[in-house]
Amino acid sequence: MKNLVSTFATVVFLAVVVQIGVAQSSSGASMGSDDKTVAAITKLEHDWEKAMQNKDDATVGKIMADGWIGLNPDGSTEGKSQFLSEVKKGDYQNLKLESVNVKSLGNTAVATGKASEPKMGSLAYMDVFMRQGGGWKAVASQVGIIQAAK
Repeated sequence: MKNLVSTFATVVFLAVVVQIGVAQSSSGASMGSDDKTVAAITKLEHDWEKAMQNKDDATVGKIMADGWIGLNPDGSTEGKSQFLSEVKKGDYQNLKLESVNVKSLGNTAVATGKASEPKMGSLAYMDVFMRQGGGWKAVASQVGIIQAAK
């Protein structure tokens, strides 16, 4: 049952991302990966990683939109305040990004990649960013376990 819920949550999340992309495309926004957006989102991803390693919840909080939602490997979701509490406790202190790939969709960008965390194992992630207030804010994230820690 948990796998069914997790699969359903993943499908819904990806459907929302595709819908955002379709909306951007039909509104005439350029599709592709412009260098400026790729650089900005890649920097945010690395700033986020460093802030989590330093238990810097204030910096992570500035990267995330107030309505941010995270989808965990077990299909559960969490909001910004819960995630920031986990950052402050050091739950992600040992997380390391292994790759960052960015796709620009006009006012939306999607970062995907791989990461590792000793307690969780090898991970795949996706962060969705939107332009808000003149900058980029993470609005949704999803993490999946590629190989669980032993």
